[in-house]
Amino acid sequence: MSPCSPTIPAPAPCSRSAPASGKRWPTWWRARRPGTCSSSTFSGHGTLVPPVSGHGGRDDEAIVPCDFNLITDVDFRELVDRAAAGATFTMVSDSCHSGGLIDQEKEQIGPDAAAADPDLHAHAVRFLPYAAVLGHLSGASGLGASHHVADHLVALFGADASAKFHFHRHGNSSGGERTDDADAGILLSGCQKDELSADVEADGSKAACGAFTAALQAVLAVHPAPMSNREVVRRAREVLGEQGFQQHPCLYCSDANADAPFLGQRETKAKSN
Repeated sequence: MSPCSPTIPAPAPCSRSAPASGKRWPTWWRARRPGTCSSSTFSGHGTLVPPVSGHGGRDDEAIVPCDFNLITDVDFRELVDRAAAGATFTMVSDSCHSGGLIDQEKEQIGPDAAAADPDLHAHAVRFLPYAAVLGHLSGASGLGASHHVADHLVALFGADASAKFHFHRHGNSSGGERTDDADAGILLSGCQKDELSADVEADGSKAACGAFTAALQAVLAVHPAPMSNREVVRRAREVLGEQGFQQHPCLYCSDANADAPFLGQRETKAKSN
């Protein structure tokens, strides 16, 4: 997380645990000043977590950090709700099934009318199947693979595991979409919930880079600031479509934040050729 910047920083290794604190989120987040904005980017694996047996509901979105302690939509809602009055938190998630990754956030640019192509494998993708996550965690926890991922995560990480897994909130959002313009959350997702986010080669090298991340960088490099969150996502969709990618970035935030400048951009002059 960082102060607002009109650029997308290079992703760094991600772990859900706050450094040295043993708590789910750094204590400095709760002290953010009113009117400030924070941002976080994630370019890596996403997964879908099935509901706990007997609890019903739908599969839920999560990202897979390097320690495999899944970060869920409920965790991001918890983080957003700690923002000071007038502050914002922008999450850019370039991961599979990232649509809706902030629980209850209002959909501004959402699922495309065309169904996602289930055979989209022309590009490497950033999806980690639930079975792979479960297999890794069962080997680490010592519990049988028949257990739900919630059991493994609570056994391995204790209080640092997602609130969703402590309270078995699988498939049960804490409510409908929020319509309050004071809501601090802004999510730019690399794809719809039912889609995969693709990889591209970074700068002609063999290093992987998220296609959505690359599209955002291209948009920001060409178009003068300020651009609204809505315009940034719309233009990124156009870039990915022109490149032949079958993923549709989405925007989730309040009506006011949809038209607010992306990452607090200030006016700049158009770049000349």
